[in-house]
Amino acid sequence: MANMKKKVKIWLWGLWLFSVAVVSCRKGDEVPPAVDYGYEYFDFSEGKVRIYAVTEIHIDDPAGVYDTLHYFVKEVYAQPFIDDEGRDAMKIFIYRSDSCTDSLWSVPTVYWAVLTGKEAIVYEENVPFVKMCFPVEDGKVWDGNKYNDNGVQEYRISSVVGDSVKVVHQELSSLISEDVEYEVYAKHKGLTRKVVKHLEAYYDNLNLPIEERLKYGYVYEKKLISCY
Repeated sequence: MANMKKKVKIWLWGLWLFSVAVVSCRKGDEVPPAVDYGYEYFDFSEGKVRIYAVTEIHIDDPAGVYDTLHYFVKEVYAQPFIDDEGRDAMKIFIYRSDSCTDSLWSVPTVYWAVLTGKEAIVYEENVPFVKMCFPVEDGKVWDGNKYNDNGVQEYRISSVVGDSVKVVHQELSSLISEDVEYEVYAKHKGLTRKVVKHLEAYYDNLNLPIEERLKYGYVYEKKLISCY
């Protein structure tokens, strides 16, 4: 009887060791979830075309200037090349038109872009701006002017909702001024909206919204209407 009990204990002990080994093996075989870096927010692939509707408003109340412009911008991603630092880069041809008719597009301005493992950099008139840092994370902050001489400019991801991310470049306001700049990106579409707003108001009737007592103002809004 004693031998039987001893055999049962040994069998149970062996069964426990086997169970631990199996669980440990399973844990070792588990593959950690892949990190979503967010590269899909910047599709710089050759042949990509984006068309935007743009509105610009210029206000100079003392001079009686109240101008509003509406036009379209087309961005064509073409001519991949290797830049001076040995990186894969893509030229972006920027066209402007008063309508969406292809035959009426202007002579293009040429930008170019680089997508590294850590950054998306766009050279606008040869001035580099770090549009995004990867991986894309809510609250992430970086210097958008890291590679130019314009001084430090904090860029901040203010929200990541679904497939959309908002990057704030400037967000300042007071009783007589408002300075706001931000861009919104969507996965597989790229830039979907850009807003620049610089307002200066009269120091009167402070109970009124700043838009109702403007002295000077500039508003720029760019919205994606087609992507293919």
